[in-house]
Amino acid sequence: MTFDEVYKSISGLSAYDNGCIDSGIRDETLRARLKVYVHSLSTDERRLMLSRVLRELFLSDEALSQGYGWEDAQSLCRWFEDQFGVG
Repeated sequence: MTFDEVYKSISGLSAYDNGCIDSGIRDETLRARLKVYVHSLSTDERRLMLSRVLRELFLSDEALSQGYGWEDAQSLCRWFEDQFGVG
């Protein structure tokens, strides 16, 4: 998967799981594909990928100006661990 695919998948799936049924993505095939991808990464690759996703979604200057912050990043980390069994 490309970074853009991973980013959009994590963003959409986590949004749906957290109650954003209009803007989120409900797609179990995509969730399964993402899980296979996540588990194919080494620990370092997974760490870098998740860090980049967190930065883009919640910690960029643009995201911070929209009210997102470290709490949102922490929430996504918990979701990621719950979904994929890895941190």
